[in-house]
Amino acid sequence: MKLEITPQALDWFRRELSLKEGDTVRLLIHYQEQESNCFAGTGFSMRFSLEKPRKIGVIAEVEGIMFFIDDDELLYYPDFDQLVIRYDRGEDRIVYQMD
Repeated sequence: MKLEITPQALDWFRRELSLKEGDTVRLLIHYQEQESNCFAGTGFSMRFSLEKPRKIGVIAEVEGIMFFIDDDELLYYPDFDQLVIRYDRGEDRIVYQMD
């Protein structure tokens, strides 16, 4: 699977999390009973955490900032070839697009 962070999304992460070169952002799946912001009604949504990687499955390094998904969580992405993280200016939030 390919991981892409758009320049606008990178700017959002820097602004909201005060990220700097050398920081690492873990992308993970979170189960929630409420269906808003879930993948097609599955009950799962994306979250992120500032953590050092343990066992990297997918990685994207953008301007010295590492975004990654742990290897043991790739099973949650079985039908996806790509995860693109975008910024929605109208809603001032991050959007996760999976193809």
